[in-house]
Amino acid sequence: MAVVIAITNQKGGVGKTTTCAAFCGGLTESGKSVLAIDLDPQGNLSFSLGADAEESYTMYDVFKGNCTVKEAIQCTDNCDVIPANILLSGCELELTGVGREYLLREALSDVMDDYDYIMIDTPPALSILTINAYTAADKL
Repeated sequence: MAVVIAITNQKGGVGKTTTCAAFCGGLTESGKSVLAIDLDPQGNLSFSLGADAEESYTMYDVFKGNCTVKEAIQCTDNCDVIPANILLSGCELELTGVGREYLLREALSDVMDDYDYIMIDTPPALSILTINAYTAADKL
């Protein structure tokens, strides 16, 4: 069962994405299976890890129910990644249903046994995306 770790801070430019990418690299190099989830609409983790956030499913599609987590996973040279792009910023307005803060936790249940670690990079704000990371994470 995967350990889910969210890298979070409400301030931008403090190294969240760099820390998340470094953890992913270090864990992968030590032989652990890692899934990186980019919850920042800027998509810098996706870019850093070599994922394509334009021609494939992204976390936006997972949140909107357009695909499953397994369908959104991209295998890169670094680790498996679910990318993000600017569309993810629309989730704040589009996700309005009861229980919206648990969508990520529920979606990850399909892959919890497939990885040793799931690393989540969060946006620099307290939003529905960040709250989803908090409810899905074992460690912050």
